[in-house]
Amino acid sequence: MIFNASAGTGKTWQVTELYGALVLGGDHPHLPENRSPVPPEKILLMTFTDNAAAELRERVAAKMIAAEESADVDQSDLARSVLRHLPAANISTIHAFCAGLLREHALELGLSPVFQTLEDEERDELLDQVLTAEIFQALETDADFRAFCNGVSVLGGSEYSVIGTIRMLLEKADSRGLDLSSAEAMLPVPAETIGIADFQKIYDELTASGLSQKTVLDAVDALKQCLANFPHGLDGLKKFGRIKAVKHLSDELFELKDRYQTESQYADNFGNFQSFARCLGRCANSFAAAKRARDAVDFGDQLLMVRDLLKSNRVEAPDFEWIIVDEVQDTSRVQCEVIEALWRADSNLVICGDRKQSIYAWRSADPDVMPDLESWMAQRGEYATVPLKKSYRSKDRVIDAVNELFEGLYASYDALEPLGTLQDEKPCVEFLAADDEEQGSDDEMAAVARRIQLLVNGGEEWRPAFGHDGREFSEGTPVRYSDILILLKRSTHQAALEKALRDAGVPSTSGGKGRALFEQQEVRDLLLFLQAVTQPQNDLALVGFLRSPFMNLPDDEIVQLGWDGKTFDRAVLRTQFFETERAKLLLRYREQSGSKLASQLVREVVRETAFDAYLAGQTGGEQMLANFKKALDWLRAIERGGQVLLGDVVRRFERAIKEPPKSGAAEALLPDPQQNAVTIMTVHGAKGLTKRICFVPDISFGEQTDKGFALFSKDSTLELKLGGIDGGDVKSPGWNAARADDKAVREKESVNVFYVAMTRARDLVVLSGAGTSRVAGWMKLSEKFLESADSSVLKRLSYAEIPECETRKLEARNSKDEVVFQPLEIPKGFDRKPVTALVEHLKPTGQSLTPSGDRRAFGTIGHAVLEELAKNRWVGDVVELVELFGNGFEQSKELVDKLEAVREVLEKETAGGEALFAEHPFVLKRDDLILDGSIDLLAQFSNAWKILDYKFSNDTPEHALETYGPQLAAYKEAVGKMHPGDAVSAALVLIGETVQVVEVL
Repeated sequence: MIFNASAGTGKTWQVTELYGALVLGGDHPHLPENRSPVPPEKILLMTFTDNAAAELRERVAAKMIAAEESADVDQSDLARSVLRHLPAANISTIHAFCAGLLREHALELGLSPVFQTLEDEERDELLDQVLTAEIFQALETDADFRAFCNGVSVLGGSEYSVIGTIRMLLEKADSRGLDLSSAEAMLPVPAETIGIADFQKIYDELTASGLSQKTVLDAVDALKQCLANFPHGLDGLKKFGRIKAVKHLSDELFELKDRYQTESQYADNFGNFQSFARCLGRCANSFAAAKRARDAVDFGDQLLMVRDLLKSNRVEAPDFEWIIVDEVQDTSRVQCEVIEALWRADSNLVICGDRKQSIYAWRSADPDVMPDLESWMAQRGEYATVPLKKSYRSKDRVIDAVNELFEGLYASYDALEPLGTLQDEKPCVEFLAADDEEQGSDDEMAAVARRIQLLVNGGEEWRPAFGHDGREFSEGTPVRYSDILILLKRSTHQAALEKALRDAGVPSTSGGKGRALFEQQEVRDLLLFLQAVTQPQNDLALVGFLRSPFMNLPDDEIVQLGWDGKTFDRAVLRTQFFETERAKLLLRYREQSGSKLASQLVREVVRETAFDAYLAGQTGGEQMLANFKKALDWLRAIERGGQVLLGDVVRRFERAIKEPPKSGAAEALLPDPQQNAVTIMTVHGAKGLTKRICFVPDISFGEQTDKGFALFSKDSTLELKLGGIDGGDVKSPGWNAARADDKAVREKESVNVFYVAMTRARDLVVLSGAGTSRVAGWMKLSEKFLESADSSVLKRLSYAEIPECETRKLEARNSKDEVVFQPLEIPKGFDRKPVTALVEHLKPTGQSLTPSGDRRAFGTIGHAVLEELAKNRWVGDVVELVELFGNGFEQSKELVDKLEAVREVLEKETAGGEALFAEHPFVLKRDDLILDGSIDLLAQFSNAWKILDYKFSNDTPEHALETYGPQLAAYKEAVGKMHPGDAVSAALVLIGETVQVVEVL
């Protein structure tokens, strides 16, 4: 049975009605009569989110409770029996079902019965460690891989870097059930399908045409020369397709030329592409091994293992009479294969979904699963399709607009049907348009905020005539802020939206959902402090820190500090700021950075600067304080998980800002007795929600250009494209087709996301877009509708036509005397320290931290350059690396000279080594103390290891040994425990006026 359920048509009700009819043996329009009840343990009801599964279980329970009170004694007894068995009933997400099956058969799969399932963040952290190690190893040992990486970022934060691409391919492979252990075999084999005979054929047809136009004659001559010395001269072939009689030959010629050059270049560079595939395969194998070593699986493993278990026939599949799958349009290919493996010849499959609401292809959902299941049902024989079209959510005027808009966007569209018609209703879809092309997102969001205030506090003319009161549409129903939902396709302009709402006095919240925590300014201020402490050369972080409530410097004062007489100069800012009294605070925290945890530094700076008092005095200060505290809790969780080195914590924080964690990244949820605030969410986060009024701003967005260089084709081949090899782009033969398929899926999904956004509202939908000279995004999709829709369906308003509404604004409290707040309680650190804490009290105290001689900056850049050189076995341009990591560092010449000398020394020290490990992390337990750190350079020899620790210092060898001996002893102890039986030596590399290697006994 297939429920084709359009938006708002009661899909969940249909699913639970069917479940109730099955377990009670009751009547149902799509089931045979006089059936026997089906025991709950014989039914599998699956969906794809925990919330949806909880709702299904709750609704089934409610139906059973209602049936228990029936006058029919048999029916009442049966309902009571179902209720007793309901806690153990198979109503869950597909992942939860698979996890239970894995527990049951753990030993057959090589797992212990107590295996753990990695949460998303744990999995991502482990994966990053594995990928980094494997990529470094490949860079050290594989010359072809180094050549491959010349044209791309390797470990950058971009999703298009090598590490980002491998991460994406692993996730895609999991969702499609692909085995990457032999990824090299997934590359298309180089083949010559185009040859000189194909070009000769074009030449013959062209000469036979008898045409005498100059472009044709020039083309004949160019082809003749090319054929005489094939393939030279291909680049000189020009199009001649303006003449209709030979246009097809011109098109065919240039297709042949492109295919020939693609195949030829791919074959020439195949070794480089193989090196990437080898690295991908090793990453997949190492990640699997790392999870096995921890007796752990991730959510992808759960699906793959259960699929393989069921298909192998090693165990008997669960015996379900009925399998019901809700939200099937969100299913991945491997989830589909699990469903197929459970679906036996004598069992019944019911799927419920809507192809128009398939919006998770970016999260590996496969839009072809629902049609594939429908096709398989048809092949099995008798089945029923139940179209659900009647909307129980939206009023008729909203439905009229939705139908008119999307009938023109889908090749086949099932129109929604309203429950009834509301007479004398106004148009219930609005479009807020810019007055001119110059009005940008700030103007748009201000118009949105004014329109919201008019809905809540304006006259009746600004509200729909009928509003949903919780039971039905009633005339004159007032609007509260909590009735309004703002749906975003992307978060690019969310900050502008939130500011506009604050300025207009509109309370808002993310509703405890989404990933907005790391987008809040108070959370980013926390990162700016940590960056200013740990990254002396990060001038942008320094400026942000000075502007933050920690320092609260006005912009004009910052500009004055950086003014060189003509313009703002960051080097001047560093010099002049560090000569001020205020700089002492930052310098003091920099000095403590080697011995204290990030959370300890934050606790102290909050108390010293009254940061929490400042937040409490701002508009929405309670929310800001809650967000800041939640970010600190996240920071503490990172430290408890083993990351205590300040630099590592900051990098983790930077990643979270760029790509928020999949869970726990929503704004802090405040207790609000009235719950009266506008909710802001992404469209993806709002799937399944209903609100009276929905705003859909920013519809004039442009789609992002895809810069990726790897993807899987429909046939599961690994297709690659890379720039920079031999002076031009090189791509695999199937790249263009695979990219076109991928683009088609994304374009179709964009329409689906728009459909979901337009179908969340009961009463009113308000669209808006900024001024633009180029129509793009959803504005382009809806262009015809916005221009031609009847005024009874669509109301158009310019920004200028939306007046201010007289209402009390949210007031900021400016005086600290008015502030009432609870100071942040930040828990103190635990007994876990960075290894540098062993020597902090012994360090020389005479080193200058002024900008002219900032040894910390000197050492930070030096360490980064030496790390990069070590990865490449000491090959690299030191001048370029210092420029890359120093970004205008004033003492670059001096540093380059020193690093050239250091490179020469380190080459000798590591000569004959089998492998070099730069910034090698370790954890060492000593009684109740856990030491965490990283070794600057660990060189592996045959049955021996050598530790080299860099110190940018003019200290004497004797005093340096006395100072840093405990630290080096911890390094030796950690390496010795990791490699028992091997010899371990250690040395300090003192980098001062000269370079000295001091052996540690």
